[in-house]
Amino acid sequence: MAMNNCPRCGKQIPDAVQACPGCGYVLEEYKVTVQGRHSSAATAVAALREVCGYTPDRAAQVLNAMPEVVYTTAALEEAVHMAQLLSDAGFDVALYGKEGQVCFQRDLKD
Repeated sequence: MAMNNCPRCGKQIPDAVQACPGCGYVLEEYKVTVQGRHSSAATAVAALREVCGYTPDRAAQVLNAMPEVVYTTAALEEAVHMAQLLSDAGFDVALYGKEGQVCFQRDLKD
């Protein structure tokens, strides 16, 4: 299990928690969103299966529903890494913070 340190109290906490059990600090949640693709549907489905661990059916649903949140985490570095993997696989991606601000965006058309 991956661990992070609480920014307020410094206690080690699991990645999966939404708030620090020690002090109650609400952790930032980052959302990776796929917004478009620049590859064939088959290539995009394969990438979502590999990067996100999706089934073929779930990957096809994501392609039909874009923009779609495909990953959430409290760790910024992890979210940026996931966004980069998806971008490298041919997706336009955006990474949003808890308040909806864009933390990272890569549009391959530009």
